[in-house]
Amino acid sequence: MKPHALTTAERQSLERFKAALKSLVGDDLLSLRLFGSRAREEGTDDSDLDVLVVLRHKDRALCRRIVEAALDIYLTFETNLAPTIVSAEEYEQNRRYNTPFYSNVERESLPL
Repeated sequence: MKPHALTTAERQSLERFKAALKSLVGDDLLSLRLFGSRAREEGTDDSDLDVLVVLRHKDRALCRRIVEAALDIYLTFETNLAPTIVSAEEYEQNRRYNTPFYSNVERESLPL
């Protein structure tokens, strides 16, 4: 399949996800970024939307609610969001050790 830019439904999905996150976590949402093949415009129709969610604090219940919000969006827009949820501390650790994940996100991600 040929790579393509984000569709209207995908952009709407990301906006809806951003709004849901702000409602769920408020000021604890520190960063929201699209990364992976879709951020590089290499994604295909089968590619999911990799979304990095950086929170001031995270816990299991909050992560579950965020994943449920992504699932609701999938059911509405048929857009597969794949959230990667990290705390600010976890993200800082990735930065400090310059992990491949951190390097890729910093190089290719787009703010939402």
